[in-house]
This record gives sequence, structure tokens and C-alpha cells, in this order.
Amino acid sequence: MLVLVGGGYVAYAIAQGQRERRPPPGVVRCANLSRTHTQEQVTCEQVPPVGGPHAPIWQNCGFYDQPSRQ
Repeated sequence: MLVLVGGGYVAYAIAQGQRERRPPPGVVRCANLSRTHTQEQVTCEQVPPVGGPHAPIWQNCGFYDQPSRQ
């Protein structure tokens, strides 16, 4: 009996682990994106941006009168 309970627990744990490894519905994986810095204007294919060329300096938090350079 103990072997059956232990086996059932192991099967349950494996099933839970498999479920947790799958991404939720709607998740898109983006691969091979560059991580280079640029001074040029950047156009992002994904919204929000997930990678690719970007400015070498962080944008300051706050409010801006005009759009910031991306």
C-alpha cells in the first residue's frame, strides 16, 4: 500500500512539474535578438520591446514634454 501511495505522489509531482514548464497561453518566444548599443533611432518590432539595438544610456524616470528617443 505504501508503494502505491508513494508511486501516486511521484506521478502527481511529475505531472505538476510538466505543467509548470509549459508557458501560459499567448506567450511568444523571441530568439536571436541583438544586444548592441546604438546612437541611431530605434524601431522595435515587439511591443513592449524585448531586445535588439538600444540606447547605451538609461532613460530617466519622470515626465517628458516630448517623446524620448528610443
